[in-house]
Amino acid sequence: MEGEGCFRVGWEGGFVVERPCGEKVVFPTAKTTSLAAKLIFFAPQSFDRRNLAGEFWPDAVDDHARMSLRTALTALRRLLGEECVIAEGSNVGLAAERFLRPILSNPHDFAPEITDDWAEWVRGGIGAAADLIPLRVPVEGLLDSLDYLLDVDPASATEFTNASKRLLEHLPVDEVLPRLERLGRLAAGSNEIALGVRVFLATRFLAKGQFVPAIDICKGVVREAESRSLCSIAESAAYHLFASWVLLDQPMRARPYKDWLTRNGSTVVARMAEGMWSFQYEGGETTIRRLKTTAEVARDEGKPYFEQTALACLLSIDAASASENLTERLSDLRSLSGSGIGVFASAFSFARGEIGEGQAERAVARMAGLLLELKERGETRIGLGALHYTSAILAEAGFWALAAESFGAAGAWAEEMGVPFLASEKRERLHLSRLLSSRLSKDQFLLHVRRGATLWKRNLFAIG
Repeated sequence: MEGEGCFRVGWEGGFVVERPCGEKVVFPTAKTTSLAAKLIFFAPQSFDRRNLAGEFWPDAVDDHARMSLRTALTALRRLLGEECVIAEGSNVGLAAERFLRPILSNPHDFAPEITDDWAEWVRGGIGAAADLIPLRVPVEGLLDSLDYLLDVDPASATEFTNASKRLLEHLPVDEVLPRLERLGRLAAGSNEIALGVRVFLATRFLAKGQFVPAIDICKGVVREAESRSLCSIAESAAYHLFASWVLLDQPMRARPYKDWLTRNGSTVVARMAEGMWSFQYEGGETTIRRLKTTAEVARDEGKPYFEQTALACLLSIDAASASENLTERLSDLRSLSGSGIGVFASAFSFARGEIGEGQAERAVARMAGLLLELKERGETRIGLGALHYTSAILAEAGFWALAAESFGAAGAWAEEMGVPFLASEKRERLHLSRLLSSRLSKDQFLLHVRRGATLWKRNLFAIG
């Protein structure tokens, strides 16, 4: 009988491996679980031990990382059986035939015909995306299966478009854009879903710093959504139009959308528009009161993205003006919405406090790790702001050389991605360059700027 004597792999409540008798395999540590997940879902592919050690234990020195890998592999041999773990020279992998896995590979090879069981695997995988991605499962293959299912069963488009949007929120922007465009076409039979996918596509363009396509998409969505009385879709598109023009420092183009949101938007979106406008163009105590109120209303209404945005703006003005547990709250919000705003705001404000308390080494390590995470996520727009904020924090603390390296990394990223600096960023860069040039010699300033740019391009950026 097919599958008899094999381990069964699933994701009921997370990554699960069951022995042939039905007993669940209990892995001793989270890292061992992650390693098992990667080797199982990629099997029969094998991996170089040194690369695995660096991937799973990046903060450990080489000897300790390799020792940790050996310990984890010993645990896998004990739990899965010696015959399951295949070692060839410096490479290691698992025997694919010993595992009944969800279909995550090329669907045309593994699922020439749609079956209820196979479709259920796909549904389960999409629903467990948040668990799968941290375990380094190759979710791109799952999306291939999703695409195939939609090809042969277009009636599933509505269900799977919404589900796959949640999955795509966790993937790098470059991988998301073409799939979102396809999903928008597949869901064209349902106006609300198709328009919703287009708005989500616009947010991904904005994350990448590509304002022109995002603005074009949102303009079309506002017109179509209004004509069909799809109020929430129209509101979302109008808000992103407003935010885009604010980021581009174009108040005359932003104001009509602010006024539209004030008249037609829900309470929290209208307040967010007023708060962002005040933050960008007015300032003062009125801005702080508006942002505090917006954060409170967003929290009451269960709108984590807007609460994050309001609190992040508050932090930029004065961290003390927000609640005592602000950074902790932003960290919680990150897990709810997956947005880079909360990541950037909470960790950087906390690092600023650490520098003030004399814990500079810990703080700069935190910021360097976060910056590389933003780069990996494709959050170019937020990442550039984070790099400039890092440079400002370090300059404020007197770390002139490190501030210049962060300054250089921002320039390298913008050039690499072909993203122009916003007007506010140009002003910040002018201020920083003058400040740093007054503290470093011209040669020192250029040396550290070039060093930061080089390290960033090589993905070796580490403050200090």
